[in-house]
Amino acid sequence: MEIRPLDATEIDSVRRIARESLAASYGVLGDETIETAIEEWYAADAFDEYLASDEMVFLVAADEDDVVGFSQSHIVETVDKGRILWLHVAPEHRGRHIATELFDATRELLTERGTERITGLVLAENDEGNHFYTTHGFEKLYDRTITIAGNVHVENVYGEEGTELGELAPRTATDGEQIYVDFEESSRGSSGPFHPSYLEQDRTQLYGWYCSNCDTTDNAMDSMGHIKCNQCGNLRKATRWDAAYL
Repeated sequence: MEIRPLDATEIDSVRRIARESLAASYGVLGDETIETAIEEWYAADAFDEYLASDEMVFLVAADEDDVVGFSQSHIVETVDKGRILWLHVAPEHRGRHIATELFDATRELLTERGTERITGLVLAENDEGNHFYTTHGFEKLYDRTITIAGNVHVENVYGEEGTELGELAPRTATDGEQIYVDFEESSRGSSGPFHPSYLEQDRTQLYGWYCSNCDTTDNAMDSMGHIKCNQCGNLRKATRWDAAYL
């Protein structure tokens, strides 16, 4: 098994593996939701942006000439943080420790790139995914609720053992609500990063997304992971339903 960077000629394989892996691990979401997500996240123009970015990192697991798994990570240089967005292995190749090889290589690469913290997340329904993190040196930091295609799901956020959560910054929202912004978490936008904001310090109830470009607070993510600032038009394209929490 060879773990190496993604080649542009392997995009179709990545798209296929993502579709099959999501169906196997997140079947509760339904075929239509999964297919819409794949078409959005792994469209040709999305891959052009991924491959041109120093912040997005893909590794593939290749068995001879066949790609059988991949990891997708985001490096947030402003806070020295690496986020494992996805770790997919084709269902027919699971049980061969490919995910572990990918995971170890991904952590090593993120560390080499200067990240001091690595985090990941899994929907609570994915028992296999949650077990994977807890048996590979990660611990659950907190959980939260997210909405995917109109349905509410619980998501568990994991960090390396010993990870300490920073204090959230209090702000007053546009509607006068007291909110708390997590400036250590960010998601890249076209004009500046977005930061998640919460109603409480415990991070369990998401309020919205703070736009660093114009300091507005009432921006929302749609069911496929897009965020568009209501004030300045700053746009975050989707890489998953909720990549900013990784």
